[in-house]
Amino acid sequence: MGNSMYHYWKSQPEVLRQILEQRKSQTEEFVKLFCAVNPDKLYLIGSGTSLNAERAAAGYMETMLDVDVCAVPSSRIPQLRGERPMVVFISQGGSSTNTLQAMDQLADYPSISITGEAECEIRRRSSHHMLIGCGEELAGPKTVGYTASVLFFTMRAEAALLPGRSGRRNTMRRSVCWTLL
Repeated sequence: MGNSMYHYWKSQPEVLRQILEQRKSQTEEFVKLFCAVNPDKLYLIGSGTSLNAERAAAGYMETMLDVDVCAVPSSRIPQLRGERPMVVFISQGGSSTNTLQAMDQLADYPSISITGEAECEIRRRSSHHMLIGCGEELAGPKTVGYTASVLFFTMRAEAALLPGRSGRRNTMRRSVCWTLL
């Protein structure tokens, strides 16, 4: 009974609470890379539920991080633009073949991967990685994975709290971050 859609749906509040409680340690790798690269364009790359979560969070991330954010399917990688692009690959299962191919195609760019599984091929191929903390869903659509991914993406706002981050939306970004965090 632990693998039913109902079970996953009921587990969402606890999974989301744990993600919020661990947000600083979970986002540390992203914050370090984001500060080192100081990207002018952030690409979120995934497929399926991961892509939908990216699209749901992209506008919020763009506002909070004061950087252009583009969510794209891993099967259709555009030419990367910007002087300092950074790539975020997401795969809840950690083995999406399209995402693995995209990682190979974009290997020359600074990147970080985000997976729902601690041990997976995407993590093994990544020099920078974060764990969503949603676990694997074996039944039905990825309900916990979707809500956890959206929350996880919106937590990238931790980078906006760092000293020296300024831009056209800096005041709003800081006030919203402090309210949410």
